Amino acid sequence: LFEPESNGAVIRNPDRVHHDDSYRTTANFIDWVTRTHTKDLVQKIHIALHQGYKTEDWKTWTGKPVEELETEWKAALRK
Repeated sequence: LFEPESNGAVIRNPDRVHHDDSYRTTANFIDWVTRTHTKDLVQKIHIALHQGYKTEDWKTWTGKPVEELETEWKAALRK
């Protein structure tokens, strides 16, 4: 939103990262999920954080569990 030209951290080794490692790595993951699965992801996360976030929310938001999304994200990073 504030730096549209930046998608978070530059990931040099996808095999060593996880979607929840750090702010910039997570920003990269959220950017990818937003671009590939659901445009209003940030709003959904924001609401869930106030109402009681659960890991299972990712499946509701995207149709996939967060672990599957992470696997797809890493594959996209390798390309």
